[in-house]
Amino acid sequence: MRKLSTIISTALLACALAALAPAAVAAPGDLDTRFGSGQGFLTTDVVPQNHDAANAVASDYLGRVWVAGTSFGTAASGGIAVTRYDSQGLDTSFASGGKRVIASGSDARGGDILERSNPVGPGLQVLIAGSVVEGGVRKPLVAAIQENGDLHPGWADDGLLSHPVPGASSTELTAIAEQAGRIVVAGHATVNDKVYAFVARYTARGELDPTFSSDGMRVMPAWRPYGAGTSVQSEAVIQDVVFDGSRNRIVLVGLDSRSGDVNALTIGLRSTDGATDTSWGDRGLGRVFAFGHGNDWFNAAELAYNGKLVLAGGRDIPGTGKAAVTARLDTKGRLDLSYGGGNGVTRWHPGRDLDATDVAITGAFIVVATHDRGGTGGSADDDTFTILRYRFNGDADLTWGPGNAEVRTNINPGTGGYERPNALAQRPDGTVAVAGIAAPGPTFLYQFAVAYYRSS
Repeated sequence: MRKLSTIISTALLACALAALAPAAVAAPGDLDTRFGSGQGFLTTDVVPQNHDAANAVASDYLGRVWVAGTSFGTAASGGIAVTRYDSQGLDTSFASGGKRVIASGSDARGGDILERSNPVGPGLQVLIAGSVVEGGVRKPLVAAIQENGDLHPGWADDGLLSHPVPGASSTELTAIAEQAGRIVVAGHATVNDKVYAFVARYTARGELDPTFSSDGMRVMPAWRPYGAGTSVQSEAVIQDVVFDGSRNRIVLVGLDSRSGDVNALTIGLRSTDGATDTSWGDRGLGRVFAFGHGNDWFNAAELAYNGKLVLAGGRDIPGTGKAAVTARLDTKGRLDLSYGGGNGVTRWHPGRDLDATDVAITGAFIVVATHDRGGTGGSADDDTFTILRYRFNGDADLTWGPGNAEVRTNINPGTGGYERPNALAQRPDGTVAVAGIAAPGPTFLYQFAVAYYRSS
């Protein structure tokens, strides 16, 4: 009894001293050290001896984080890799120890992920868009995953949907969105050695939707303005897709290429039937953006509450590397000059090589995941996860990070290593989950890398 009293007294004294000590207060942009055993980040080796590249992330209503990508290399010929995390780390109640590989051995790739309540059966349904090789041809692939990691039989009968694209020798999906219970996917298709934009729509059960472009699919070039009232055809790659229900519009985002010149691109389609939306861009042929000399591209888009479109990407700066770019468009697809100090565009290039890979709107802020190659050129340790935050008018949010609107996380410090953030999502508690790639030395095999950042 005396021993117990001593323990209690000691505990009370410790609590009193702790109350007098200055409290460590988390600031916006700090790593959430509740995750990853106090680090705020962790890496996951999905398939040993394979490269595992995380390309997409989504958060569900319970705050769990789903990550999808590709596993490829020596252990197998490729498959879609999926992992799930809770507030502390890998959620081992999912699949096999928190990890699952789908369509292994078929050179499958995972490009984007969508979380939704399954409309055709019980359980949460996570859809992963990518591609798979069948009969020597790369085809679109959408996989449906249940809570426990099993494929969902309510989607395409067995949980896997793949189909040919007429005239295409290869088609790959990089983006997915939901349209009132139907599923819109986008990417690119190769036809006669030319790369064109690809978009398709599926029913809630995983079938091509014949009300969209007559057969559920569209393959289309980009059209670049050329002279007064004319346009020329160019190749196109789509990186993201957004559904704007208030305007019955689907917007495709990516890049167009003509004679080696790359410009940022958006294309508007009517969500009713997939036809060109003539109210968007240049005579309905899309909208091409060149922000200066050198190449420009969009990687991601997010629809704001006021119907404006926030985009993230990059541009080449001849002789000095790349800049991370954000832009905001009005409801007609034009640059919104109330954003970015009157230009509609922001450029982040503090003497480093940057590319904005994803964007999310979190309350009054715009959060951007950025691949940062550092400023030391050939340094053995110059890659970081770099997360930027802007206010909604495009001003840098100086409350984020150490007073400069950016947070840099070196997951593999020291000699060697490689980091690239590819996607981000906001969790219900406000933290931002970022997923990407980490390749630690000495093997330099890619692993899934996930980090959580506090938003306030």
